[in-house]
Amino acid sequence: MEQTRAESLIEQSVSIFFKFWVSVVAWKWGIAPLIELGILSYKEALPITIIFTVLSLVQGYFWRRIFNRIHLKKLVHYAVRSHI
Repeated sequence: MEQTRAESLIEQSVSIFFKFWVSVVAWKWGIAPLIELGILSYKEALPITIIFTVLSLVQGYFWRRIFNRIHLKKLVHYAVRSHI
């Protein structure tokens, strides 16, 4: 069964929520050391993290909708073929 738009948005929101916390851990072990070494500043790193989080949400929602549409077309195709 195809997801509704709201279900897709909820799915991606939950996914992004967990991706965000993974990025927090990555921040601590990946970006923070670069800041401590003076290679990167907080002012540079935080907006980058926010932009990639938003892009990830949009991308996940887009692809979920595309694949749901493809999946639905396949189901209809097989249903029609099985009745012939």
